[in-house]
Amino acid sequence: MNCKDWEERLALYVGGDLSAAEATQVERHLGECAGCQLFSSGLKEGLELLQESHREPLPPAHFAAVRARVLAELERQRRPFWRRGWVFGLAAVAVALLVMMLAIRPGPVVTGRQTGTRSRSSGASSVPNSSPKKTI
Repeated sequence: MNCKDWEERLALYVGGDLSAAEATQVERHLGECAGCQLFSSGLKEGLELLQESHREPLPPAHFAAVRARVLAELERQRRPFWRRGWVFGLAAVAVALLVMMLAIRPGPVVTGRQTGTRSRSSGASSVPNSSPKKTI
């Protein structure tokens, strides 16, 4: 088998990401192949260097700052929506638009003379009847 096919499995083996059955196969291959042993030891050294570079201790103030930011974000999310500033701004704009619409709205047009209307109480026309009266 070509050892190029083993490179990915060797990297997973060094990182501890293989199942027990796969790890056994890789160990068997490492016992037979000197090139893969050399490749595997290089991977182990590189992984150890990476892990050491990330073992930097963090000061307690760092954790306090992160905790404060997380708690502030949780408090902001817990606040009811009407207590957020943008809601009042949106309500003020809506009220202003309503007032402007009512102020600009045209009213009814009133003319000085109305013709051909009937009085509601008498039911008679305001125009005189021009037909002559007949007597028998």
